[in-house]
Amino acid sequence: MYASIEEVLEMSDFYVVLSLAVYVAIAAAFVTETYMEGERAGGHWDESRVLGLGMCVIWPVLACAVAAAAIWSSKPLMGLKV
Repeated sequence: MYASIEEVLEMSDFYVVLSLAVYVAIAAAFVTETYMEGERAGGHWDESRVLGLGMCVIWPVLACAVAAAAIWSSKPLMGLKV
């Protein structure tokens, strides 16, 4: 009838692994495209190119943080007065 705590934790692990897989796929796609764009532009490694590759890895985390903040800010805080 109800899921046990072990079943809930197993489902939670599945979603964490799925989320990480999606994150890695998105980051890899954008890092690859940014790297190839740099190669087409001459292949010189400067601070802008390194920063661009780093941002390809970081921006999905920022997007998730903004989405989480939007979800949490729209829910009541269960009686907490902040």
